[in-house]
Amino acid sequence: MTVIQNINYSNLNTGTLRLQKSAKKGARLCIMVLGDNGTGKSTFLNNLCNENIFPTVRQVNYLNTLNDLEIDEKKYEPITETIEIVEEENTKKITITLDVVLFPYAGYMVDNSMAPGLIKNYLDEQFYKFLKEEKRINRKKSLNDTRPHVCIYFLRATSRGLNEYDIKCMQEICNKVNIIPIISKADTLTEDELSLNKKLIMDDIKKNNINIFDFQDDSLEGTLIEIDKKEISITGEYIYPSTLINDLLPFAIICGNQIIKDENNNLIHIRKYPWGQVVIEDRSISEYVLFKGILLGSHLQDFKDTTINILYETYRTNKLLQEGTDGEFIENPELPLPILTKNSISGSQSLSRSASRPQSSRSRSHPRSEGNTDSYQGNATNDTETVKDLEEQNKLYQMRIEELEKKLKESAKLGI
Repeated sequence: MTVIQNINYSNLNTGTLRLQKSAKKGARLCIMVLGDNGTGKSTFLNNLCNENIFPTVRQVNYLNTLNDLEIDEKKYEPITETIEIVEEENTKKITITLDVVLFPYAGYMVDNSMAPGLIKNYLDEQFYKFLKEEKRINRKKSLNDTRPHVCIYFLRATSRGLNEYDIKCMQEICNKVNIIPIISKADTLTEDELSLNKKLIMDDIKKNNINIFDFQDDSLEGTLIEIDKKEISITGEYIYPSTLINDLLPFAIICGNQIIKDENNNLIHIRKYPWGQVVIEDRSISEYVLFKGILLGSHLQDFKDTTINILYETYRTNKLLQEGTDGEFIENPELPLPILTKNSISGSQSLSRSASRPQSSRSRSHPRSEGNTDSYQGNATNDTETVKDLEEQNKLYQMRIEELEKKLKESAKLGI
């Protein structure tokens, strides 16, 4: 794990995260970064972490061990890194832990037909791990959530909208993760070209029914970034505090690896050119600061809530419907499974209620007669048998889960 400490970085008030309780104990976010090779993903992550840590040693070693002429599933195995950002605001330290998921070769090969399906399989695996844990009788007290909450998708501005690979990839994963499209290297475009590319990309997203994260009626006023009454934007148009975030998509950013201090002793990033340099945090030439405020500030919890309550729940519902409904699972001739009926469920509930119900003072003051004692012992024997039956059913149920997991892995290898 890499720990980075930022102090008063770029006027970004992460200390006022919308959920103050989460801010006190720190926040955690899992982000997936996708896009063609050379679109500035590593530079963006370095800016986000305020430290030049990408590409990591693991990334370099991974790329060096692969032969570009070979196409196999190994090339599309993800690399995960955990970065801990410590931001200091008004003498208070706030920790944001980023779990970064990278697919170095996705979109880079001559034949990228395998990539979208394998990335989707990875997302399915993370959902299934969580579902499997939920279905266990004895659950782990703490489970590391590896489900990506946001996919930052880097796009090249070609003035022709989305290419075929980007369309296919986003269609495959849009129901598994919150996608936010990004136009990288916006400094290569004029204001008119940037406006055209934004429009063409959004038109293709709508035309191909790609679900990206919907900010709904959220405006810049709630992004924790101070917006003047009227500011000039990167496209040359004016933006206001009431400007909707959806109207800015896709975000156009410029990133740079060089860090200096400004006149107020704050750290800023710059990108150097033969004719001079630009400040990455200047909102008139890059929407990086706006995007960072949304990603790590105002909408951090929204990304997680949408993943958990909508994307995962949809997957969970569909998965359980495939297995069966109302506790009745599909029969497997090789492995007979228990059928959980209303009688067995009500029996177990009555058992737990009777075990937890305290005896009344009346029953304690009057000893049972001999006949009543026999009846009580008979009931206790029946309850014990019920418990044993349920335990046996639970063992078979666990075997079924392990069998389904094995089949899921086999399907993933076959690209089904």
